[in-house]
Amino acid sequence: RLPLDAAGGARLFDEVLTAALHPLADAQRQPECFFAGWRVVGLDGTEWSVTNTPALLAQLPKAATRRFTAAFAKLRLVTAVELGVHQPLAAAVGPVAQGEQTLAAVLWAKLPDHSLVIMDRLFGSPATLWQALAAWGKRPMAFLARVKDNIKVAVVERLSDGSAIVTVPAYRARRKVGVLRLREIRAEGVTAAGKTF
Repeated sequence: RLPLDAAGGARLFDEVLTAALHPLADAQRQPECFFAGWRVVGLDGTEWSVTNTPALLAQLPKAATRRFTAAFAKLRLVTAVELGVHQPLAAAVGPVAQGEQTLAAVLWAKLPDHSLVIMDRLFGSPATLWQALAAWGKRPMAFLARVKDNIKVAVVERLSDGSAIVTVPAYRARRKVGVLRLREIRAEGVTAAGKTF
């Protein structure tokens, strides 16, 4: 077991993961792990309960629920996984009070070049996408993120396939940090029960 203090276990955990986690998929042997030459990577978060020891409770206070304090202290984990072979590429762990976007901030730079990162709505905010693009700089990277319907975009150009080039402002702490230029793809689906979304 590792201590979770910032000076000890958390840093060691990060160093071990950085040294150990590398891509496994090969484009010739596992073509299903790639799309048009891009390595397909999934990014998501989870949380789990930890043992209520005095040392852990001193650093991980129990979360408040609607009625009471939670039974156990919790940790949050955000992981980037190479899809197809399920190989973890990077991970960040912290107290559950830290948001998944905060933990993801340390992962962006650790992803391999030519990654197509697939993200759910939680990571599809303009601020988080701005953070990812800033961390990648000029590296060859791409993402496909689900976003909320209420994000205000300005259409720059409608494309022949029905998608559009749009711009959207990104804010951090209510301060505009920049403007994203993205390709917007709208889709309609039907669930197994016949409900459209």
